[in-house]
Formats: sequence, C-alpha cells, structure tokens
Amino acid sequence: MRILFIYLFVAVSSVMEAQQVIVGRITNASNGQPVNGVNIFIANTTVATVSDASGRYRIKTSGTGSFEIVVVHIGFQSFEFEVRNREKVYFYKSSGDILIAICDEPIEIVNHEMGYHIQYVLHSFEHNYLTKESTIYGMPFFEELIPQNAIQKRRWEKRRKDLSKVSITLFIRSLYRDLINVDGFLLAKPILRDSSNLILGLPFDGLINVPSTDILQSVQDQIQVNIDSPLYLICYSKPITSRIIRNSFSVLLSPTNKEPVLRLPSQQFTIYSDGTYSGVMSVDEIRSRLTGLSSVLPNEYYESSSLAPQLLETKR
Repeated sequence: MRILFIYLFVAVSSVMEAQQVIVGRITNASNGQPVNGVNIFIANTTVATVSDASGRYRIKTSGTGSFEIVVVHIGFQSFEFEVRNREKVYFYKSSGDILIAICDEPIEIVNHEMGYHIQYVLHSFEHNYLTKESTIYGMPFFEELIPQNAIQKRRWEKRRKDLSKVSITLFIRSLYRDLINVDGFLLAKPILRDSSNLILGLPFDGLINVPSTDILQSVQDQIQVNIDSPLYLICYSKPITSRIIRNSFSVLLSPTNKEPVLRLPSQQFTIYSDGTYSGVMSVDEIRSRLTGLSSVLPNEYYESSSLAPQLLETKR
C-alpha cells in the first residue's frame, strides 16, 4: 500500500480568541508529488477538511491542550500524529514576504509513524514566500512510545531502519568517511546539453558519478565540503554498483521509482568527527522527503556508522 507524507513541522498559528488555524501540505511519500482529495480531520471532533490540487490544506480548531490529526485517503496507508501545546507557537510575517515562527517552550509532537514523542526546541524558523525556501534550526529530544502490541513494535523498528538508510544524517557521516557509495548514496553531476532541447524540462541528458573526493578537503579532524555546481543525490539504501550508475539517469526521471532524490545547490559546509556539521546544508527535495521532524531519528541509529577519526588519518 502506498504511503502519504505530511510535513510534520507544527504549522499552527493563533487567531482571534482561542481559535487555531492548522496549515500543511500532503505528498506521496514515494515520489514527493502532491496528493489532492485527502481527508484530514481532528480525532473525536466534527472538524475536517480535504487537501487541494497542490496537496495543501487548512483546518480550524479551538480550545487548548493536545489534539490528534488523522490523514486518510483511498489507496494510501492512513496515519495520525498528535500535536501538543500548539497555542505556544506564534507566527508573524515580516517585510519581504518572510514567515517567521517562534516558540518559548519545546514544541511537542507525537510521531505515530516512527513511534516517538518529540520535544523540539525551536531556535529559528523562516519561510520565504518568494523563493519558497524554508530554514529551520532546532534541537529535538526523542522519547520512545510504548507499542500497543508486537506487530506495532516490529512496524516501528522496520520504519526506523528503512529511514536510517536514506537519511541526511547517514549521508553526512558517509561523506566524512568517504564511503558514500558503500552506504548507498550516489552523488551525480548532470551532463549539460543545449537548453533549447530539454528532456522532461531538465537541461541535461545524463548523469556522471561524482567521487566524494572531488568535493571534500581534509583539514585536521574536519572535512570541508565544497559543492561548486549543483549535484543530484540519489539514495538507494544499498551499495552502489556500476549498473546502478549506468541506470541513474532513468531512475532520476522515472516517477515510479521510490528512491529519494535530492538536488544539492552550490554550497559549503564543514563536517566534524562526531557527525555534526557547521554552516547551512541546502537541499531541494525532488522525490520523497528526507527533511522535517518526520524524517529525523535519534543519533543512536547511526552509531554502527560512527565516524572514527583514525579512519580519516589513514586516508590522508
């Protein structure tokens, strides 16, 4: 059964008196395309709405405390998530068409898809309506939910494992170790062509595998990542072979393939030996989504891929 995705950042704004407006967007988790006609309702109420052609929805509720949003659509797996302390999230629009959100206490979200209660300390959130870019910076704390039965426990474990294999966190750590192909990531550079003859709107007709050494520079126990021109990142969750590389362009274009695809614009950032990084890592999500709180796991899931500084020493 196909899976829906709903952006899990708490896009909740306060309006007159205790009324709340919840806004969001629903896409197909396999290809990132918007899904219209999705039923969204607040559990145990008569409050409901339907997503539009762009997958967006807007729903109003009132009162305080927590509430549970349920998402249902024929042919897709339904799911629900809980939002708490929504009245503490404040939105306002600054000059230049920029939406800013602030919260004086941790935002509480219950992710029933992965089995976590997340407390998110929001440091900053901005959305530029002109460029359609969002910048989010904050710190999540995870508490595991108690599964209702063994089936739910196994489902959560599988979803966490599957997500960890294609996550941004694993990609960052793989970059540090110079093992992106081993860990299932293909970093590719487009083969440019005459812009007057586009393929499906793309100004290129192929991809070239880019070794991570082409964008990495070692500085003591740090790795400087320098992306001079846009690259595509395809997350296969299995080691990259020559056959996968040959088929990468068709995988990028095919809407039926489920592998997440991201575009990495020109940028620079620094990765440290513990897996953290400084600077802003920018991504355009072409197919599926790997950002947002629904796609974040505790660091414990990546300890098997720990970044050993001595490994870096041997590669210098």
